Amino acid sequence: MIIKRILIVDDDMEYMNELEEFLILQNFEIVKKNNTFKILMFTIKIKPDLIILDLKINGMTGIDVTRLLKRCQATKDIPVIVMSNYHNSDSNNHEVIESGVEIYLKKTIRPELLIEEIRKIERN
Repeated sequence: MIIKRILIVDDDMEYMNELEEFLILQNFEIVKKNNTFKILMFTIKIKPDLIILDLKINGMTGIDVTRLLKRCQATKDIPVIVMSNYHNSDSNNHEVIESGVEIYLKKTIRPELLIEEIRKIERN
């Protein structure tokens, strides 16, 4: 799998813009959405190769969004990386992974490590 188009869903515009700048330098095409309103139809329309999703976002939680995407035939195979500052409890971590997320990372991760995780998804 080759990842070219990445959908970033986050209500922190500053963080999302910084992430976009870095990923563009890595030759990814970036589409951004700052809420979960009509996220399923939006995702079907833009056909991303990967979704980077905030856990705590306006509208649905990242867990709920992932569950929704994984139940839909058109989006179920799109890998999801959840990035959050709320990477605390074991029960929360378990719930995120159980939702269908491929990778769960802290937002404070170094950008180079995020690229490594994206490359891992490409190899699988």
